[in-house]
Amino acid sequence: MSWSKEYLEKAFLEMDKKNPLYKSTSFWEEACRKISKNISDKGFSDFRNERYNLSFFVPTYGYPGNSFSQDGLQGILELFPKET
Repeated sequence: MSWSKEYLEKAFLEMDKKNPLYKSTSFWEEACRKISKNISDKGFSDFRNERYNLSFFVPTYGYPGNSFSQDGLQGILELFPKET
């Protein structure tokens, strides 16, 4: 096990011991576990492009953060004339 996976597992074990008042909700705990696994497996270099990360922590002002699909955005853009 790499040091990062070991560190993350220790962190999650410590969080499990805390008073429920201070623990993450199951929603956020699952998100953190999946994102942590992504980081352990792939590193940080592509963090802002990982689809799962984009749905939680990475602010975007285009797809997918603005709730439009890529096809929907393309359809909207086609309504406007290209620069001449």
